[in-house]
Amino acid sequence: MATVFNLRNKVSEALQLSKLMAQNTFGNDFFVMIKIKVDGEPTMNSLKKFKDFLEKERLRYVSSFSSKMGVMNISIYSY
Repeated sequence: MATVFNLRNKVSEALQLSKLMAQNTFGNDFFVMIKIKVDGEPTMNSLKKFKDFLEKERLRYVSSFSSKMGVMNISIYSY
């Protein structure tokens, strides 16, 4: 029996491994959007770990950053 791929679980795992705290998370099994407060170099290092995990898992993502609000929005898609 094949295991069902769950994108939300993968994103949750990536957040835990990179020690990031998302302000908002929503989505489904095919699309997840998260909002992360960026407050300095430690957050940037964690974002790099998060990105590396997504790339290792072969997940597509798009990110945008608002310097005025200090918030990064990341949308993650399954293939």
